Amino acid sequence: MATRRPLRYWIVPSPSCGHTNRAPKNESFGSPWAATAADLFDDEALSRVATRWVELSRERGALTSLPVALAVLANLHQVPEGQFSAAAASLNEAREILSASTANPGILGTYGGEALLLRAWQGHEDEVRSITLASAPEAVSGGRDRLVMYAYLSLAALELGLGNYQAALASARMVYEDDPPWTGTFILPDLVEAAVRTGEHRTAVAALERLSDRALSSQTPLGLGLLARSQALLADDGDAGRLYEEAIEHLEGCRTMTERARPPPPLRRVAASAAAPTECPGSTPHSP
Repeated sequence: MATRRPLRYWIVPSPSCGHTNRAPKNESFGSPWAATAADLFDDEALSRVATRWVELSRERGALTSLPVALAVLANLHQVPEGQFSAAAASLNEAREILSASTANPGILGTYGGEALLLRAWQGHEDEVRSITLASAPEAVSGGRDRLVMYAYLSLAALELGLGNYQAALASARMVYEDDPPWTGTFILPDLVEAAVRTGEHRTAVAALERLSDRALSSQTPLGLGLLARSQALLADDGDAGRLYEEAIEHLEGCRTMTERARPPPPLRRVAASAAAPTECPGSTPHSP
């Protein structure tokens, strides 16, 4: 398993803390801050960072960073908030800029992989699977293995929503073992669920422990809500309902609509135990 860089690697001290601000004075500032906000389950900060990154790139005419900023805005802010049309517009603009400028067209890969999470939530099964298969070797050979982890995160969301729990587990486990910023944290609730539904109790417990460490450290509504919902999947019947109610309360205070729209863990557990994924209404990624 790869050694994970601590969050302090990404966090840049500010002058108000008495330290030198090492943040780059250009449009590339957004990447480390977005990764940090994602690892902290801070969707409010993530929204602000992604939005500001796009604004700053536009102001400076930075055609190299703007496509990346737009892709981050779409994937870490607009898709999670259920703004699928806005996300599609951002991703289309990113591609148009790369096509019309001298910026490296391979920044986002050449297979349209930057739209995988959106396409997964819209239920485009064949497209998500084929693009993941095609883009993974390219990303690895080009030194962009973060794109591979993003592809597997998207594929795990798709397979989990469709009730293909073994496939979801395989994809989620790959992200879990590499544990990169953002995707390594956001995969944890899906890995817990996929592992529970396939009887991989040890994997579910390990993922829940990592999720607990990170969610309790950040204390954000999103992190605490995902933790309570994941705990409900491993709890006995007496505690599952209480934990789900706790999850609802926390998630009502976050911006991430895609998580708030998921069905109750007790309901999903019943469907899973009956081996009838079609009885799990609302769990399949779908367009609004």
